[in-house]
Parts: sequence; C-alpha cells; structure tokens
Amino acid sequence: GLVDMHVHMFNLSSHRPPNDWTFPLYVANGVTAVREMRADAASLGLVRQWRKALDDHNLVAPRILAAGIAVRGSSPADAARPVDAGRDAGAEFIVSPGLTERLAEPIIASGVPYLPGIANAADIMRGLALGLTNFKFFPPAANGGLKALTPLAAPVFTRRFGPTGGIRGAHRAVSLGVPPRAMA
Repeated sequence: GLVDMHVHMFNLSSHRPPNDWTFPLYVANGVTAVREMRADAASLGLVRQWRKALDDHNLVAPRILAAGIAVRGSSPADAARPVDAGRDAGAEFIVSPGLTERLAEPIIASGVPYLPGIANAADIMRGLALGLTNFKFFPPAANGGLKALTPLAAPVFTRRFGPTGGIRGAHRAVSLGVPPRAMA
C-alpha cells in the first residue's frame, strides 16, 4: 500500500475534533500507513487508542507509523514545556519549522529524535555543530525545491534530508526523484 508521510490528524490551531473521519478514505484509496506530523501531548494518547483499536480489528484505518509533536518557541523554556510533555506522552519524533540553538538544545536533551526545519547552508552548519544528522527541508517549494536541496546537501552527503510540508499539486515534483539519501 501507499504511505502518506505528512498528515495532520489533529486540528490544533482550529480546535476542531480529530480527523479520524478520514481513516476509511485513506484505506479506500490504498493508503495503508501514515505519519502524523503535528500532534500534542494530549493527542498522543488518542494515537495509542487508535493503534490498539486497529490491532484489535475494531477500526478501519491506516497504520500510524509514527506520531510527533511540533515545537516552536523563542526561549529554551518555551521549547522545554511541550518537549517534556511530548516525551512523557510518547512522542516518536519532534519537528520544528526552523533551527535555532535556543530551540534545539532542550529538544536534543530530551533524547527524542529531532527533525529541524532548514532552508539554507547556515541552518545545516548550525545543525551539524549541534550534532544533528537529519533535517527537514522546509518549506520545500518556497525554498527552491530539489534544485535548491541538491547543492545544499552535497557537501554533507552523510546526512539525511526530507522535503516536507506544502507538497501538493504542481509541487509534488519537489519530493519525487529526491536523492536516495533523502529521508522519508
């Protein structure tokens, strides 16, 4: 089956109910697994319930391969609160829209895999200095897509990059044909 590696099952900004109504639609269209990109600590408990219901054959849904939280903040304390709550609730990864030392330090200290957003060579160098190995090229279309990512990634060929966010319609080509070392 197909895997959708960037879904939002939770409407954290609009405070609407979760998008679990879409589960049968995913399955009907051949999507057998998804990766939730923006949960919060409270939502992770619902992900565990869905996984159990799926395992018990009480839910028609794609398998949720991983669920992570998105962290923003202007200070280490701003980042630490959702990071600690997410780690304690079982977040399998953490994403952020960009990369600053103040944001990254509490995330790295948490031990939860971290996928920071990068858009240029300075972001990559900052991440390397922090000991990071995986990066999210974000947003890919706005930052030049694969044409921009290829030369950025070339000098750091041992690292992994994943284009994510805003990949739809005409921008799908941004994620197609990504070099083999790119991250799914």
